[in-house]
Amino acid sequence: MQYEGLIGSHIFNIPGIYEYDCDIGNHAEQGMTGSVIVGQGGCMDHNACNYDEEFDFQYGECDFAELNFNCNGECLIEVDSCGICGGNGSNGDVNENNLIEIADITYIIEYIIGEIIFNENQICTGDVNMNGILNVTDVILIIELIFED
Repeated sequence: MQYEGLIGSHIFNIPGIYEYDCDIGNHAEQGMTGSVIVGQGGCMDHNACNYDEEFDFQYGECDFAELNFNCNGECLIEVDSCGICGGNGSNGDVNENNLIEIADITYIIEYIIGEIIFNENQICTGDVNMNGILNVTDVILIIELIFED
C-alpha cells in the first residue's frame, strides 16, 4: 500500500526510544521532530527495587535499597543496642568515624557542658555504660577503651 506524500518508512524490531528529525529543508526547525517508542522502558537491573521483568529496555533511573536494608526498608542484619541497623552500639564513637579516639571524648565533654547538641544516636553511642545518661562516667570508660587498644 502506497501513501501519498510517503518519503520513507522503517520497521523497528529492537526495543528503545528513537528520535526523529525531518531533514527536508527546515522542517526540523519548524517542529517536525518526534520520538518513536518501541516496547516499554524501565529499570532493567535485577538488583533494583523498581526492576520489572516486563521492561524491554533500560529507561530512567533504577532505585536501590539503602545499605543493610531491603526494598521495603526492613533491616537485613542485626540491629544494635541503639536501634541502628548494622550499628556498633554503645561503643563511644560519637563522631561516627569508626574510631574510638580523643576526639570522641572532646565531643562528649562539649556535649556535657552544653557547647554542642547530640542527636539520639550520638547520645546512645556515647553512653558506654548504657544507663541512659551521657556523662563523665562514660568519658572515663571511653578513655579506658582507648588505652586497651
